[in-house]
Amino acid sequence: MTRHRLAGGIATLVAIAAPCSAQLQATLETPTTPGPALLEFGYGYDTNRGVTVLFAGDRLGLFRNDVYEWDGANWSNPNVASRPGPRGRPTLGFDEARNEMLVFGGVTNNGTFLSDTLTYDGAAFTQRTVGIRPGPRSGAAMAYDPNRQVVVLFGGFVSSGQDNDETWEWNGNSWTSRPLTPRPPARGAHRMTWDPTRDAIVMFGGFRTPLLDTVDDTWQYDGTAWTTIPSATTPTKRCDQALAFDAVRGKLVMYGGLTAFQQPGNIPVTLGDFWVLDSNGWQSKSVAGLPSSRSYPAGVWDATNEQFVVHGGFSSATTFSDTYTFESASPADMQAYGAGCPGSNGVPALAPGSLPWTGSYYDVNLTNGPGGAVAFMVLGLSDTIWNGQPIPVDLTSVGLAGCQAWLSSDVTALFVVVNGEASWGLNVCTCPWAVGIDYSLQAVILDPAAPNQLGGSMTNALRATIGDW
Repeated sequence: MTRHRLAGGIATLVAIAAPCSAQLQATLETPTTPGPALLEFGYGYDTNRGVTVLFAGDRLGLFRNDVYEWDGANWSNPNVASRPGPRGRPTLGFDEARNEMLVFGGVTNNGTFLSDTLTYDGAAFTQRTVGIRPGPRSGAAMAYDPNRQVVVLFGGFVSSGQDNDETWEWNGNSWTSRPLTPRPPARGAHRMTWDPTRDAIVMFGGFRTPLLDTVDDTWQYDGTAWTTIPSATTPTKRCDQALAFDAVRGKLVMYGGLTAFQQPGNIPVTLGDFWVLDSNGWQSKSVAGLPSSRSYPAGVWDATNEQFVVHGGFSSATTFSDTYTFESASPADMQAYGAGCPGSNGVPALAPGSLPWTGSYYDVNLTNGPGGAVAFMVLGLSDTIWNGQPIPVDLTSVGLAGCQAWLSSDVTALFVVVNGEASWGLNVCTCPWAVGIDYSLQAVILDPAAPNQLGGSMTNALRATIGDW
């Protein structure tokens, strides 16, 4: 698909006063049944059932094997059959191809490291009998690769105290070792998540036992190789943080964690900062209502409710049982309206590719166009009046019978349709005045074979709102 980008962003469209920029907002949820206060539990998001799953962990000084689930409004403690034994720091990752949560390893109350593989479907755990498998460990990290339909596991703490640097993949039936070079240094208590903008799993941080220190490196794994992700700005070294990919904003988000042990007095320090990672690297982000500093919070992307969810964690004196959701107070939006008119390949359609957030690139996608054509993207600030006429404006008088203009024509940009498709986008400026601005887009395509006098077709329109977070 041909991609076209208009430099300068929405600032080229309008320069008027608008509401001041709003922060990303963290909201303390008030469920009827409060969530658990746990340490060193395993967690993951079940995309099939739309719930966040917490398993095992330390409660009142003892590892347990309880299951808790958050459905976006409340917590439950289901009586799940065939639960494995109590443990701390098990690793969980949802296998989307098989609709089941994968559970691996952990450490028991007597200090034994485990290497069992289990799956959980919401009703019961199933012990999986496998031959070749990762060795006993706790505090590893897992993430699902949708391109290859495997769950990837990396690292973990082991009984020798040297940590682990192995990469393993689970295909639903068996484990496969991936002895890759280069690869990240051995570690545990790191976090990984799938980043669709990179088509790779991204990993940040962790604790290196032999060094008694946390790390601040960022790696990505595309199924073939591990490579580092450069960034001009890097978050503080940390482990046990919350990390997820925000699918609405198209950025990886990270909150909290623990940095240890190189501060004065070698005292571990819990963190309460918020970071985002995109194509420009890491950036610190101000968030209204941010939870207090903590390590080991659960952090997942709730795809059903389109929220970053953070639960629990602990500081030196407190084990938390609170649940926070993160959303924008000024969300970006883009909705289709109106109708297109036919060309030589049917009625062309315009659909959002991503949303217009300040400081980001977004795009819209055109389909059902002619095989190859020149087109114009029209941007307008009004969807009610154009040249004194109420919208929609019938364009029969200019030779476009059956076509309608669904917006005012304020800015026009040239682009090319190839094989019936095109992608066109804008860089939105990082400017407070742009937040909340509404505008519309509609494409006009030069199509000599279209069934009208002028030889053109038009798409439906998109009504957009610039958001900030």
